[in-house]
Amino acid sequence: MSSDPRRFGTADLVVMVGLWSVMAAVLGGVISEVLRDGETPVARAQAEVLAQQMLEAKFAELPEAARVVGSRAPAAVVASTIQVKEIGKDPWGRAYHYVSLPHLRAVLVWSSGRDGENDSGPNVERLISGQDEESFRFAGDDVGVLHRESVRTASSQGQSSE
Repeated sequence: MSSDPRRFGTADLVVMVGLWSVMAAVLGGVISEVLRDGETPVARAQAEVLAQQMLEAKFAELPEAARVVGSRAPAAVVASTIQVKEIGKDPWGRAYHYVSLPHLRAVLVWSSGRDGENDSGPNVERLISGQDEESFRFAGDDVGVLHRESVRTASSQGQSSE
């Protein structure tokens, strides 16, 4: 039996299927990674919406001693009444963390990111205790928002003080 170099045999078919399988696996991993990267902006947007809704509720779940209007409360009072809680689900299927920060007139909402590790825990603790307010950053792959309540003044509401 002579072999024709133009003939496509079984061995050629096996090699081609193997190459296509390897290419599909590599491309599938790349495409999956790109799609997962798209979850981070979704998590940030959802955290922003949750924070805004909580600010509109005006820290209703906090005891009266922790509510501050216009000035700062002692850190010991604030820190003793503030607890990190969970709400909703992030794009990775885990709960968002949130904390109302009346001493900053703010709400912090964040996701532990793709890995599910709360990398920002120590930074949040410093923020609760009144430290690191201006330089606060989320750590690791955590994503979220520190949303401050806007303070309206008479001039920003269109009223004059004559």
